[in-house]
Amino acid sequence: MEAALEKHALTLDLNLIDYNKEDFNAKNRQASVAQYMIDSRLLKGSALTVEDIQTAFVNGVAYEKGKLAFSTKLMDDVLSVTDFEALRTVYSNEVTFRGRSPISDTALAAIDKALGLNEMDQASLIQDLEDQFSVESEAGQNPFKINDVFTYINQYGSQG
Repeated sequence: MEAALEKHALTLDLNLIDYNKEDFNAKNRQASVAQYMIDSRLLKGSALTVEDIQTAFVNGVAYEKGKLAFSTKLMDDVLSVTDFEALRTVYSNEVTFRGRSPISDTALAAIDKALGLNEMDQASLIQDLEDQFSVESEAGQNPFKINDVFTYINQYGSQG
């Protein structure tokens, strides 16, 4: 699917600027966009029109770009409340485009939980996230999946 997207990008009028950025490619986001488009076709239940393909591509890139931005800030220990707000927009747009799913419900519940905390608790949560996920990163493992972050946030405060 990735090769088909790149081969037919001009014909389909797809803007590949963000799609071809080094960090996007290095984090395997191109494959995620391709899967997003396949899933979009499955959700529609029929062949996609050129407009459907363009819309799915734009939404897939925006979705992956938003998750990558959040994950990068978390890995760099520079996460802020503004990043949660931006991620909320990403997932809200995802729901508008593709409908609710268990993944989007979990993500939005976690984001809303983080945004609903008072300032001091938000700072504490962000510090805990940075500590938790940088420890995994230093161990040389796949640092984390964003869904792991959402699970951590949804369980935050209930472990004691």
